[in-house]
Amino acid sequence: MSILQNNVLEPMGPTALAPFFDDPEEGLEKIFGFSSFRPGQREVIDQIASGRNALVVMPTGSGKSLCYQLAGALTQGVTLVVSPLIALMKDQVDGLRATGLPATAIHSSMSRDEQRRRIEGMYLGDYKVVYVAPERFQSAAFCRALEDVEIGLFAVDEAHCISQWGHDFRPAYRRLAAVRERFGDPQTVALTATATERVRRDIGEQLGIGEDEEILGPLERRNLYFDVFFAGGKDDKLRRIKALVEDYAGESIIVYVATRKQVAQVTSKLATMGVNAEGYHGGMPGKGRRQIQESWMSGQTDVLVATNAFGMGVDKPDVRAVVHYNIPGSVEAYYQEAGRAGRDGEPARCLLLFNRSDLRVHHWFAENAFPLRMQVIRIWLHLCSLGPGPHEYTPKELARAARGPGQKLPPRMAEASLRHLARAGHIRYGGGSVEVLHEVGPLELNIDFSAFADLSITAKEQLGQIVTYANTQRCYQATLLDHFDSSPSFGARCGNCGRCRELRA
Repeated sequence: MSILQNNVLEPMGPTALAPFFDDPEEGLEKIFGFSSFRPGQREVIDQIASGRNALVVMPTGSGKSLCYQLAGALTQGVTLVVSPLIALMKDQVDGLRATGLPATAIHSSMSRDEQRRRIEGMYLGDYKVVYVAPERFQSAAFCRALEDVEIGLFAVDEAHCISQWGHDFRPAYRRLAAVRERFGDPQTVALTATATERVRRDIGEQLGIGEDEEILGPLERRNLYFDVFFAGGKDDKLRRIKALVEDYAGESIIVYVATRKQVAQVTSKLATMGVNAEGYHGGMPGKGRRQIQESWMSGQTDVLVATNAFGMGVDKPDVRAVVHYNIPGSVEAYYQEAGRAGRDGEPARCLLLFNRSDLRVHHWFAENAFPLRMQVIRIWLHLCSLGPGPHEYTPKELARAARGPGQKLPPRMAEASLRHLARAGHIRYGGGSVEVLHEVGPLELNIDFSAFADLSITAKEQLGQIVTYANTQRCYQATLLDHFDSSPSFGARCGNCGRCRELRA
C-alpha cells in the first residue's frame, strides 16, 4: 500500500524499494490517472505479478511503457530499464516524476559527479525506476553498485535490438544475457513493437524467457490506411506529398527520408511548394533538434521531414499521416515508423512512395555499413591519440587524418566506423563533433567484427521482404500482419487500404 503526500507517492516502507500498491487498478488510477487498461496491458502486469517473465509484442502507441512502469510500482525492489536512447530516457523519467513515482536515468551525457550521485541514490533506495543504456553495464563502478541493489524487475525496452535478425541490432543489447546472469537472473520483461517469430525466439533464448511466457498483443491498426504509390521520380513523389498535405491542411505529418542529405533537399523543395516543413536528422546539434521537434509537437510546423533518427519515444497522438519518401530497409522498420500515425485512434494514412532506384541506397548500406576491422581500429587509434573529450571532425576529415602513408580510408567507411564505435559506447558523434568517452586498446573494443558478414546478409534479406510488401497484390495490412505471424481479425481483407480499395473497384 502507499500514501500520497504533497502530490508525491510515498511507499509505506523505509525506502522506495517497497511496493507502492498491491492492486493494479489502484496503481493505474493513482499513478497514471487512467480508469481502465488498454488491450493487453493487464495481461502483462498480471503475468509479472505472478512472478513469471514476459516477452511483450504490442504495436507502437499501445502503452508498452506503462506495463513495466506500473508492474515496477507493484514490485519489491528497483525496476532497472534498459533503453536505447538518452532522449527517450529523459522523456520517460520526466513523465514518471510528474506522477510522483521516483525515477532517474544514468547516462553518458551527464557529468561523472552527477552519474556518481545517481548511482549512490540508486544504492540507497531513492529511486523506484532507473533507466540506463545497454552500454552502461560496461562500467565496472556501475556494476559493482548494482551488486548491492535489489533488482525487482529487469525491463528491456526495444528488445528487438538484441537480435541480429531484428531491424535495429545493437551489439550492447546482445550482452544483456551475461548481465542478467551476473545479477542473479532477475525477473525480466522484454518489450518491442516489431518482432518476427525468429526474432522472438532469439530474444527469449538470450533473456531466459520461455515461449509460454510470450504475450502477443493485437498488432493490427484498423484506423490506419496503408497504401503504396509507385512514383516515376522525385518530382512525382513531391507532388504526391503536396497533395497529401492539402488533404490534411494544418495537420501533423511525418515524411521519412533515407539520408541526411535528402532531409535538406526534400524540406527545401516542399518549402518552395508552399508547405510548412522543417527538417530533422541525428547529425544536427541537440538544441536545434529539440527546437524543431517542439515546433512540430506544438503544431507550429505541419510537416517534419526526418531520417529514422526521429520518432522513438515521441508521443504525439494526432499524427494524421506518415509518408516514406524512400522504401525503408525492412518491414519491421516500416511498421514501427508508420505506426506513429493515428495513435489517437482516429483515421490516418501510411503512404509508401516506391521507386526501384531507391533500392540503391539500401544496397549500398548493406555493402558498406560494415567496415573492415583495421579501418575501425585506425579510426579508433587516431581518436585515442586526441584524448578523451569532444573533437571537431567530420567523417571526411577524420578519414583523411586517420589513414596511414599510402593507405586509403573512404569517408563512408570512416562514418560507418564511427557508427559502430558509438553503438559500442566508446564515442558520441554528430553535428561535426566526435567525443571520445574513454580509451581502451584496439583488442578491447566492444565490437563483434565476426558478425559483420551475417549482418550484411540479413540486411539484404530484410530489403527483399519490404520490396515484396510494396509489390503485393494482397491486402496491405494483412500482408504486414502475416510478416509478424499475427492473425488479422478481419480475415483476408481489411477493407481499408489501397489494395482493398482497388479490389472493390
